[in-house]
Amino acid sequence: MYYDNKSAFYFKQYGIPALAIIFSIMLVGGGLYVYFASSTKNASEQNMIVASNELKDVGEESALVLNDKLNDLKPLQQSDYGLISEIKDDGKIVFILDHKLIEFYLLGIDIENSEGIISNLRTDLQNKNVKIAFDQEKMIGSQLYAYVYIDNTLYNESLLENGKAKLKQDTSNITLISDLKQAQAYAKQLSKGVWAKKKN
Repeated sequence: MYYDNKSAFYFKQYGIPALAIIFSIMLVGGGLYVYFASSTKNASEQNMIVASNELKDVGEESALVLNDKLNDLKPLQQSDYGLISEIKDDGKIVFILDHKLIEFYLLGIDIENSEGIISNLRTDLQNKNVKIAFDQEKMIGSQLYAYVYIDNTLYNESLLENGKAKLKQDTSNITLISDLKQAQAYAKQLSKGVWAKKKN
């Protein structure tokens, strides 16, 4: 076959295959970019957990949900052991289970009106392996609430029994309310902790 010049010759011989290779590289590169972008996004989302009262995945509208192990817990059923990594200044507890974080408050405990409660929580709970459990409703308002168990002892009850905290006034959604009230009554009777009679 006769070609007018060298450019036409090289284009006819190598142009089409070269274009095909370039196009393939672009397709593969684009695919890899999409894959890694979505994987990174999913990984970052999976390390954050937000709770919902629904015991199922409620979709993107509610952002993120509890992981399967916590979602599948029945009311008052204890979770696997997890680590309490931090107690925040407002009494919120940061709990790590299967490399995922959740934040919750102690159910039935009056954080605002319990003197020294944050210090007690940090001493008793920080860097401890514990189990948690939910009541009939995990959420009160927009916040997650839970029971904490240390060596199968209900910590919420222990706090009240030792006078380290006061019982929250609104206890309408608490299944174990009679146990918690009894624990507080015991501390009051013995003038323990926050119930100690102040000397004039």
